[in-house]
Formats: sequence, structure tokens, C-alpha cells
Amino acid sequence: MGARDSESSSAGDAESGATDDGEDGTENEGKNGASDSVPEVRWQFESADLPAFSVADLSVPTETELGTTLSASATVGNSGAASGTYRGVFERRSADETAWQARETVELELARGERRTWTTEWTPPEAGRAEYRLRPKSAVETASVLAAERGLGETFTTPDGAALRVTVGTDRFDGLLGSYIYDDGASETYRAPTSKTFAFVRVEARNATDEPISLPGPARFSVAVDDESYRVFHQSSAGTTFGSPVDGPFYAPTGEYDAEATTWGWLVFQVPAETTVGDLAVRWSPSDDVGATWRR
Repeated sequence: MGARDSESSSAGDAESGATDDGEDGTENEGKNGASDSVPEVRWQFESADLPAFSVADLSVPTETELGTTLSASATVGNSGAASGTYRGVFERRSADETAWQARETVELELARGERRTWTTEWTPPEAGRAEYRLRPKSAVETASVLAAERGLGETFTTPDGAALRVTVGTDRFDGLLGSYIYDDGASETYRAPTSKTFAFVRVEARNATDEPISLPGPARFSVAVDDESYRVFHQSSAGTTFGSPVDGPFYAPTGEYDAEATTWGWLVFQVPAETTVGDLAVRWSPSDDVGATWRR
């Protein structure tokens, strides 16, 4: 073997030896291929000071009357190590609902160790029971909104701002009679069956807000006798008037009414013949539930 062959063999042996000894940089790989070499770059994170929020003393009225403004309040605190912004949602769920509905969002800036009282107001659109909560953190509270009770001749203001005044009959007429005459271009007479009579209810409606609104229509009114409900018997368009036993138009509001604008008219209900005025309860209903009742 010549000198060149000897050198080549030695180089091959050196290369083979380097592989066996791990001199190519992989000598520290274990059986599983993991490396325990020191990393070239290392990140370190320091713990940050953060706020920690709590909600206590959520308060809503247990019971109130429809048309009354409700208020809710809660105490929000920050017991954390830094100031921050509490962000939450005030939610409502009625008795016949499973899902919560957002009423308003809440944002409060709180310094470290600070406590603040959050408040809100709203007017429920209808009577019924509902649950309220301020998420996150608060407990659930329940409020019941009851139908309003008024005497005949007294005023009830709806959540939409319509001031309603209801009476039965007139000073000279008790409001119950078995027939009536009306005029819609020609004089017509209605007579009740022997077992029935007519109740005549006068409704005055006024826009008690600062903006134009629609006033409740005739279909929103009914009367009850011994808890039996009776809808309006005779509805007519604006311009039709009564000739007897009462004078004036049918109650038939149209369009929107400006602030403080008023309309009025009569509603006719067919009820049992033996009914007295003391038996009548006049009702206004914004939905399926009664919102207000007038009685003698």
C-alpha cells in the first residue's frame, strides 16, 4: 500500500471515529433524541399587578306598580394590586323566558382598593315577574311589577307616557243601558239581547311626554264582570258619534299626538243584563297581561 492509500485510510478512520464519539455536535443526544444542552436564548416573565373585581349588594325593588320607574344599584369593588376598568352587563329574564336579555352595559374605572356604587333606572313595559343580575360576579335578584289599580275618574300613565283617565257613564247616566243610537252619516240603533246590556266607558288619553307618541287604541281596553272579560263591542272610525244615551265620538285615536295633545271618546261593551256599575272593572292591557284596572 502506498502513502496515498495510507492517508486515505487514516482519514476514513478519523471520520468514522468522529461519528462514533459524537464529535459532530450530537454527542449529548440520548436514546430518545432529547438534548440537555444550554439554550442560546431564554425568556423570563415577571408577574404583573392586576385588578380583582367584586360585585356586592345588587338591589332591585321586590315589588312595584306598572308605570313606576324602577331603580337598581350594586357596589363594585377592586381588591387587586392595580387599578382597572370593570366591564359588565346588567341583564333581565322574565318569568316565561329561559335566556337572559342585556339591558345595558356597565363600565367603571376603579383604583386599587376603591369601591363604587353603580345605579340605573328604567320603566318596565308590562306587568309580571322578572329576574335581574349584573354579570360578572353578582347574585340574581327578583322584582315583581304589578298591574296598576285606580278608581274611576283617576289617571294612570302608561310606560310609554300616555295619561289615561277612565269613567263610566255621565253625571246624569249610570253608564248601563240596553240600547244606543249612533250616527255615521245616518242614525242607527243597536239593541242588546234580553240577557245583555251595554256599558258605556269614556276614555280620555293625553300625551304626557315631550315627544310625539301614539295613544292606546280601543282594542287595548276591556271590561271584566266577576272576572269574565269582555272586549269592545262596537268600534268605529273617527267621525262617528253617539246620539243617545251619551253624546260625543267613539274613542278612536289616530296617528301620533304631540306633547300634551288630548283625545277622548266612548267605548261600548256588551255585558250581562244584571251588571251594576259596582261590578265593572275597566282594564287596559299593553299585551296579553292587564296593565291597569279602574273600579268604582
